Amino acid sequence: MTRIQLPCALGITLFIIPVFLHAQPWHWDFGTAVDSCTQGISTTLLPAAPSGSARVRIGSQGGSVALRNPGQPQLGSASEVCLRAPTGGSLNKLQLNGFLPGTAFTFRCSMQFDAGPATYYFFTGNGSCFSDNGGFTTAEIFTGIRWEIDSTGTIVTSLRDASSWHALSGLSLQTGVTYDLELYCNNSGNARGYAHDSSCTVTSRRLDLWINGSRVATGISKSGLPDTTSINAFMFYGAGSPSNASTLSLDDVHYENDIASQPLPVELRGFRGRYDRGSVHLRWMTVTELNNHGFTVERRTEDSGTWESLGFVAGQGSSTVPSTYRFRDSSLSAPGRYIYRLRQTDRDGTVTFSPVVHVMVPSPMQGFDLHRPYPLPAHDQIVLPLTTTIAADVEIRVYTLSGEAVAALPPRRLLPAAEHLLALPCAAWPRGPLLCDVRCGTERRTQLILLH
Repeated sequence: MTRIQLPCALGITLFIIPVFLHAQPWHWDFGTAVDSCTQGISTTLLPAAPSGSARVRIGSQGGSVALRNPGQPQLGSASEVCLRAPTGGSLNKLQLNGFLPGTAFTFRCSMQFDAGPATYYFFTGNGSCFSDNGGFTTAEIFTGIRWEIDSTGTIVTSLRDASSWHALSGLSLQTGVTYDLELYCNNSGNARGYAHDSSCTVTSRRLDLWINGSRVATGISKSGLPDTTSINAFMFYGAGSPSNASTLSLDDVHYENDIASQPLPVELRGFRGRYDRGSVHLRWMTVTELNNHGFTVERRTEDSGTWESLGFVAGQGSSTVPSTYRFRDSSLSAPGRYIYRLRQTDRDGTVTFSPVVHVMVPSPMQGFDLHRPYPLPAHDQIVLPLTTTIAADVEIRVYTLSGEAVAALPPRRLLPAAEHLLALPCAAWPRGPLLCDVRCGTERRTQLILLH
């Protein structure tokens, strides 16, 4: 420890003990909840991030921010965030501010644009624009990315410097495709090195941008944030979507308040689990793999801290194309909450654990079992899967969360003992979370549904 002695007018000696800050990487996967915000401001919709304060804002021109589960399987684990753009410039925003700062930082997430046209933005920096309802302030942002989507689904990507936007030539993105976004940003006074496909360097006050493992912008000048100012916030927002049709889906946010030394050897996306007809079905995807021996599927119950190995799924070794994996767990001994994870092993024996997935296994109901509706969120039609073990009448009613009746569907008379998929028209129902109440004979069960 270095001790520095300073003179003081009162004859008191002051000792300054230096504080050493280390890189703090964290991961934000948005939990497992299903919910939405369609107007105003919410600081409780999004699950708590490992650092900082989350906020969503919906302007006066429609759209929403929703937690969607199950979502698109090619995106990340459990719930994903779906940002639906407004019709004009009254911005819909997703913001995280006040997290552990750093003058150099790394940001990564998976994202997908759907149903353009619209314009979306991403910014990171430090200042009040990351916690208010307006647009960006150049003096408060280190970098900005803009995605302009036309009616054909083509996306033009631009980066922001201190005064204007500059389109990236040679980069072709499309709606309906999942992209892995990575930023290596350096607002310090020194060049910083990192490893990706080779040894890389990001020079002082500049940034590198990677899409799906390819560097598409190198050594780009930062925007207006003063030199050496620490970054402690980021935000996404959308605008200009006719009929609120366009969405940006996000998941698996990774942040580090330093330049990450190297990417994960296996880039895992979309680890999901669902219960269906006596088994838990697990699915996951890798974007890239490097020396991946494979995955051991592990499980524990909510009451037990001991992980049990269920089986092994071989990996692809080294691969630069997405790979999808599946595993079925039929060894369920009792109803309750089961927790799953993947133990990924490299060929050299290095082990990495995935985020966990929670799956609720319901108690069996005599004569009647109701499964998770899909899709979530739905728009014009939602499918209600149910199993009847005896012939019975089925009644379906839909309510708001406050108990207001929304719809009473005609009874299905004497449905035979079988698995059924009931398609329910829902275009006229109010948007947001609703409760679907199903009665079969003398039994009753309720499922939460979400409309957008």
